[in-house]
Amino acid sequence: MQLHENRFFKCFSDTGVQRLLAHVHETSFLHPTILFEEGQPSDGVFLVLEGIVRLSKNAEGRGLVDIATVHAGDYFGELGVIDSSPRNARAACYGPTRLAVISNTLVLDTLNQEPVKASLKLFGNVLQHLRSANERFITEIAKKEKMQTVGEMASKIIHDFKTPVATIQLATTLILKTTPDPAVHAKCDTIQQETFQIVAMVQELLEFAKGESACKLEAIPVSRLFENFRTLNEDLLVQKKVKLTMRPIDASIRIDLHAMLRVLRNLMSNALEVVPKDAGELWLEAFDRGSFIEISFRDNGPGIPAAIQHTLFDPFVTVGKKNGIGLGLAIVKSVIESHQGEVSFESSGKGASFHIRLKK
Repeated sequence: MQLHENRFFKCFSDTGVQRLLAHVHETSFLHPTILFEEGQPSDGVFLVLEGIVRLSKNAEGRGLVDIATVHAGDYFGELGVIDSSPRNARAACYGPTRLAVISNTLVLDTLNQEPVKASLKLFGNVLQHLRSANERFITEIAKKEKMQTVGEMASKIIHDFKTPVATIQLATTLILKTTPDPAVHAKCDTIQQETFQIVAMVQELLEFAKGESACKLEAIPVSRLFENFRTLNEDLLVQKKVKLTMRPIDASIRIDLHAMLRVLRNLMSNALEVVPKDAGELWLEAFDRGSFIEISFRDNGPGIPAAIQHTLFDPFVTVGKKNGIGLGLAIVKSVIESHQGEVSFESSGKGASFHIRLKK
């Protein structure tokens, strides 16, 4: 966007705008950069021309909490200019970003020469920003509290699971040794894999609550990933009368197999909640996109409600579901990012599709 189009200039007269534009300083960042830390002296107002800047505040005992996201066309840092206070939050950009900076002295000198209504407009914007940041801060603190509770719960579940899971795995091992029937062997293998998945799911939940995610990457054929997914879930799909179509490719990707199976299961669980009864369809496909492999998971449900699309991957986001607490897709995003990959979605009235992009 053009510099003069930024919302900050709407507070000033044409003369004031020209005065500010004559002394503005532009700067760009290609990589993640901390613009300033909480508590540092305030030296100017930042205008966002391209990219996104996140403001975060240190919450005692809970680490950094996001309080605002500033998009192109908006600005931040004006409070320190007005009352000469230190920065009350950290500001950081996380991708290609273009900013303009107007010094404290220039802003104050210009305000002194402007009609009173210019100052009133700026104060009104300050109050609006503060109100919005306060609401966001309270919301984020509540999420942190919830995640702490989830972590404590997951830790206790893992402790309690150890004995019964070990017993189940021991029993299936004995059955495998004493029964030659291939069908029984197949079911025992499924039981052992499922018990492993149960413990891994809870461990994954615990890691997510702590903000950690550890993956053991190895080269896995896409066809193996797909077949393992089918084997683990075919009984459930038959029970739900849902058709699964898979289209793998002849390629390998570096993944944590068990973590990626849980990603696909989370996507499947969401889809099973919404696909038409007795006529549900799922498609699991892979595509070679040159430098990366794309895995697509789509369904024939009603699509993702518009009300939650902008926060779909946030924790505790759920609507119209009988089960779940809204962590499934947040964990999906966390696991994919731990693979140095990306996940996105598309939605229409004819279904939803999730696209996972992983480097070869």
